[in-house]
Amino acid sequence: MQHRVTIELNTREPIRSEHLRRAAELGAVAGEVGEQRLTTTLIVSGATPGDALDKAIVRLLEHVNGEVTAAEVLRADESDRRPALWTFPVLLGLSEVAARLDISRQRAHKLAMHTEFPPPVARLASGPIWSADDVDRFESTWAHRSSRPPYVAE
Repeated sequence: MQHRVTIELNTREPIRSEHLRRAAELGAVAGEVGEQRLTTTLIVSGATPGDALDKAIVRLLEHVNGEVTAAEVLRADESDRRPALWTFPVLLGLSEVAARLDISRQRAHKLAMHTEFPPPVARLASGPIWSADDVDRFESTWAHRSSRPPYVAE
């Protein structure tokens, strides 16, 4: 029986294109999740899910030096029925915007009313929320000006 096996592993060294190439040679779909974490998905035959997992781990570790940190096994027919996983954007409330821009919460509130500041993605009872990507784009073009006069020692 065919199984879809997804394995996460920490590599012993930073991930290079060679790691992804080695995984691809196995017929695996591979991607990096950080500097030393690799996620791969393989289709493996096995009498049981455990048998398929064991085979997948052995095959992967023959090509990539690392330590398995997580694994998931699904029968191939079951994996086709599973809905695609959603990825949610990082969202920021006013306090998080202030921390991200290194300004006070009050200053962030005033800045959010500025026409160049990105519009919130939603307004909740607790206040507006923004996409972190939108705030980061704004920050990259924002001429940060402190509203406080410089401190002069006497």
